[in-house]
Amino acid sequence: MWISDFVIPGYAIYEFIFFVGWLKVAQVMLNPFGMDEDDFEIDWLVERNLQIGYSYMDAMFDKVPPLVYVGVTTLPHTKVQYLWR
Repeated sequence: MWISDFVIPGYAIYEFIFFVGWLKVAQVMLNPFGMDEDDFEIDWLVERNLQIGYSYMDAMFDKVPPLVYVGVTTLPHTKVQYLWR
């Protein structure tokens, strides 16, 4: 009778497939819109928005916007509050 001493590492294969799958998910999350010609350039868009936000803070650092009376004292969130208004 012939006895094999070859063992298939089932758990290691499963673990490898699992980690490769998560690696693919991480690659997609780095650039969710893909690399086509008509896709957004995410890095450029984020950098532009950060620079515009910083320029607003630098230009309006010492200027306080005027306070405006809105006229809403309470918001009716339920029917009872709406009737008590």
